[in-house]
Amino acid sequence: MTTEKRETAVDDVGFWTFVDYAMTSPRNSERGIDTEAARLFITLRRSTELMFYDLRAPVRDAGLSEAGFSLLYILDVTGEITMKKLVELSGMSKASVSAVVRTLAADGLVERTKSVADGRSITLCLSEIGAETVARIYPRYNEREQSWAELLSEDDRAHLVRILASLMDGGREALRRA
Repeated sequence: MTTEKRETAVDDVGFWTFVDYAMTSPRNSERGIDTEAARLFITLRRSTELMFYDLRAPVRDAGLSEAGFSLLYILDVTGEITMKKLVELSGMSKASVSAVVRTLAADGLVERTKSVADGRSITLCLSEIGAETVARIYPRYNEREQSWAELLSEDDRAHLVRILASLMDGGREALRRA
């Protein structure tokens, strides 16, 4: 493996400056890498990882997984829904949702029942303890959301939401074509 001589030594590179460092790698041109696209998604991933690590502190403090809290939040917002709908709304695989729901049910946070409508599908809802858990955690989570959101102006926040919605709309279409 060849070691390339770089203007900036890797020891001088930090979490954020790594993006610039990576984009100036000679390997990018050798491989035909679109560095604008790479910069966009590396920056998006790193920023969301950093923010969500911070946002998850109340979730971690409560002993919940990120996936578990995400499902609890969906159930808090929707009320009773089918397992199929929970999979759809979570964006997780059916196997992952099933595994997380089993854990949440075993912990007494979620109640599972057979659907009255067809007797085969499973409906889910928060237990009383689950509802109390979300009510306790989400305000602390939202305080952290507010802290991050306040770093942007109201116009910038609205613009960012529009940009991400546009990206997601295009992404849904790309996934349908794949």
